[in-house]
Amino acid sequence: LAQSLLGLAETLRDRNVSQSGIHYHAELVRLTIHGLSLIALSDPWAREWGGRYGALLEEAYFLLDDVLLQAEQQSVSSAERSLFAFLHHWYGMYAEKGENFIRRWHQVLEAGMNVPKDDAAWPDVGTLQQVISHFADPSQRFEFVETQGDSLLISEKFVELVQKWSETHRYIGERLTLEFLDSQLKKCRNLRRSVYALPHEQRVLRHFIDQDIRELERLRAALRGKVVLQARLLTNPILLDSWTQLVVEIQNVGAHPAHNLNFELVTAGPGLLEKVGGANLTLSVLPARSDWHRLSWRIRLKEEPGVLELVCRFEEDAEKREVRFSLPVNVLRRAGKGQRPQGGNRFQAGIPVSGRQFFGRERELKIIFDFLLGDIRQPVILRGPRRIGKTSILHQIEYLLKQEGELQRLLGYSREEEAYIRRFRPVSTSLQKIQGEEGLSRWLFQLYRGMAETVGEKVEIPANEFQAEPFFVFEDLLSQSLFPRFPEARWLILLDEWDEGRHVHGLPGKLRALMQRADFTQLQWVFASTWMLSEEAGRFGSPFFSQCKAIELSALTWKDARRLVLEISRKMNVEWEGAALLRLLDQTALRPYLIQRVGQDVIQHLSDSQPPSNFVDLETLDTVLSKVIRATSDPTSPFAFLWPEKSKGLKDVQETRLTGLGRMILLGLSEEKRPLTLREIVQSLQRHLLQRGWEFPGNDLDVSVSENLINLGRIFDVIARQPDKRFAFSIPLAQAWFEQRVQSIEDPWQVAWEQLCQEYRVRRSAKEAQE
Repeated sequence: LAQSLLGLAETLRDRNVSQSGIHYHAELVRLTIHGLSLIALSDPWAREWGGRYGALLEEAYFLLDDVLLQAEQQSVSSAERSLFAFLHHWYGMYAEKGENFIRRWHQVLEAGMNVPKDDAAWPDVGTLQQVISHFADPSQRFEFVETQGDSLLISEKFVELVQKWSETHRYIGERLTLEFLDSQLKKCRNLRRSVYALPHEQRVLRHFIDQDIRELERLRAALRGKVVLQARLLTNPILLDSWTQLVVEIQNVGAHPAHNLNFELVTAGPGLLEKVGGANLTLSVLPARSDWHRLSWRIRLKEEPGVLELVCRFEEDAEKREVRFSLPVNVLRRAGKGQRPQGGNRFQAGIPVSGRQFFGRERELKIIFDFLLGDIRQPVILRGPRRIGKTSILHQIEYLLKQEGELQRLLGYSREEEAYIRRFRPVSTSLQKIQGEEGLSRWLFQLYRGMAETVGEKVEIPANEFQAEPFFVFEDLLSQSLFPRFPEARWLILLDEWDEGRHVHGLPGKLRALMQRADFTQLQWVFASTWMLSEEAGRFGSPFFSQCKAIELSALTWKDARRLVLEISRKMNVEWEGAALLRLLDQTALRPYLIQRVGQDVIQHLSDSQPPSNFVDLETLDTVLSKVIRATSDPTSPFAFLWPEKSKGLKDVQETRLTGLGRMILLGLSEEKRPLTLREIVQSLQRHLLQRGWEFPGNDLDVSVSENLINLGRIFDVIARQPDKRFAFSIPLAQAWFEQRVQSIEDPWQVAWEQLCQEYRVRRSAKEAQE
């Protein structure tokens, strides 16, 4: 059958019908691919292992190469030509090895960028493009969507293998122990042996598996050698034929320091790369277990090199060593003007996100779902500063429990594990609008109704039944009605705004008692809190806080933040210069809310430009960042809480804005222009108080400063404590906004001092009234 199909295809090819159009060429290509696939899948290792159909398989690939080349040459439109050129390079991977493989692979990448994804004649071309893009940038989330009709261009088995490779690849370099590396090596080698797909697909997949094996072997050997270096390219993609900043980070995760390091950036071909000065970069020492250290070159790429190589020479125990890192480079040609972003503005700031808009936090989600999988009833606290993404995580938990298959796809659970976890029915609720006993009874009634609705139970009890003894009625209904009627059911209460419960008399204590009831085994709790650290833990600790599993939330990882920007932008057909993307992530300090907020402004700026554009370079981003910094009188600014235009009064002052002392601390850090220790901050404040003749109204300035530093970092996320125990602004963009804001105030120290004095008068009056 295969020989008949290929014979027919060869006859049609020889007719050389030049005016037949894309449908004729498409059918001819399909015919040839069908014949080739029949041979390859009958004897999958025909060429590599000398199978009986090896010669016939080679003839089939040569025939397909001729057919695609003919179709490309005789295409009547640029779209047709791009499609057949793309397929010509893709199937041509069959015969390539070594440097020829790299060269052909970059031809595949470049050709794939020019092919429309919604070609009706080839419905699976979008899937093929997605797989190829994932190989080029494995940090992108791999989401395979089945196409309708024949999947001719990419085999289902190949897609499954790519998914397995992706899961293995993502953990390379995560934990550097010999045991972990040996485990990963075993997985990679087993995967390589199990590769069973069309020969050109095998060639591609095995190439990337072999790359991983070599990297794991290098790390394993380096770990035994005590100095273990890792490198990553931050400014990717790079704009072609344009001077730009190339930034690489280097890290030593080994047990010994590296000395006298010399770094050289090279390319495969001469004349492809220009560097300002051309000099190598040096570093005297890279300590053991070091943080990432940045290296920066001013470069211009004249042609697409495919791969840059970082050569690192160093000394370890007086012995000279050399390590080379391959840095895959994606090259961009500046997008043309007039191409505005498509599909609206997809960056979403200010409201919680979930589903395909949610990025990162796999570690935190895994902890929570592992608790559910193990039937552990310990309450989980999501604790973190304002706008760090606590509510979004609660929404994502609900999404993952309701959407079948998502726990497998995103977190790697098996089908059986997902089924067990999804026994839990999520019930989302919030304490935000509770005010007084009436609000509490209404909230508990709604919570019970929400739990009952998840199992199809109709609630016939009127809401006013909860008014007299709301907690007693709620617990009685659970223990006497809902739990006995549905003994196999499990509920997960996702409780947001825990801090709001502090204002209702007795509510925190009763909620804690409810969570700790030993007989409520069908109930599990996850709740979010900003103030839990100071309110619950306190100076002497809290038994309830100690019994909970606390998950501290901070910034996104570099990989997840980058993926957030690129994947959302890709849906709008927007591309980023690597240097601009690095600037965005640096200025926002990887905070998801700020990334989304600035991303919104960037897309709006691109759309409003004349002519519009779909390309973000450094100039574009700097223009947008400058607008954010100058918007000091805008109440919707993400930093307005630092120093609002008009005072809101002192009611709940800590929850709406900074204290007067907190602002004085920020003023001191801003004036010094460097990180300060606790002692230096106190001395700076004492110096200002003495110069102006002010007397601190509190009992102990040191204690007050310490408490405010905790709030500024843990709650407002404005400053951070560095490894050397010095304090500095945590977000560069927030620091720039604050410094711009205080310039518009005649005497910011006087304003902050007056606020401080007023706060102490209010507290003193409240204390006297209580006494």
